[in-house]
Amino acid sequence: MSPPEKQFTVYDLVVLSALLGTLGYGWVSGIVGTEAAALSLIGIISLMLAYATLSRSMAALMGPSRATRKMLHIVGGSFLVMGLILFPRDIPFLSLALLLTYLVHEAFRWLAPKKKLWMSSMLEFFGSSEETFGRPFWEAMLGLAAACAIMYTSETVVALVALVNLTFGDGIAGLVREGMGEETRSFGAWKGWVGSIVGTIASALITLAISGNIVLLIPIIAGMVVERLPIPVDDNLSVPISTAIVARISLELATRQPT
Repeated sequence: MSPPEKQFTVYDLVVLSALLGTLGYGWVSGIVGTEAAALSLIGIISLMLAYATLSRSMAALMGPSRATRKMLHIVGGSFLVMGLILFPRDIPFLSLALLLTYLVHEAFRWLAPKKKLWMSSMLEFFGSSEETFGRPFWEAMLGLAAACAIMYTSETVVALVALVNLTFGDGIAGLVREGMGEETRSFGAWKGWVGSIVGTIASALITLAISGNIVLLIPIIAGMVVERLPIPVDDNLSVPISTAIVARISLELATRQPT
């Protein structure tokens, strides 16, 4: 990847303002606590500073690959998982703010002015494949949208198991298949069972370590079965939603008193 040469433009300012404005609204209205808002702001500034200082020296090391994207899929999802554990009240809104900001960026990048922005270069440096594919990164938007929907409609434990399965189950399964040289992007085709097994085991162990609830192994397995099925639905949407549905049913059945 060649060092980006884009300059910060008014469009980038609008994207950044959308994020900061949404965070500010959440903090002022009490939806987001001061600590969570401050950590989010520090994270945003740190990412921008890291890009600005490292882009030219490290760009050559960040060549586009699916393995790189899967690693960043796991790292990004891990932040959501940890955030949901530490700040269960704040993370749903922060995730929604991130999704809305990303949609604003996509509108400028692909609709008007239809040019690569400074923000686009930053996202590309940190692993986005938009410029490589020549299209919006639908996978990330679908995954984040599914996460937001689940967090706003389910109890924390359900959202947590869904995010763990999306982050570690789907992510590690993809990494294993990538390492084995398997095609991992084709819809309507069975995926390698080795990746599914490794992803299921990793997701199950992490879920047990976090919750200690053996009942949650049922939705983990169910979600990873869906991940392997030859269905024309992106994993970032099908895995968390199927996991959340089965988790709600399993927990309800487990807590139901016999009559």
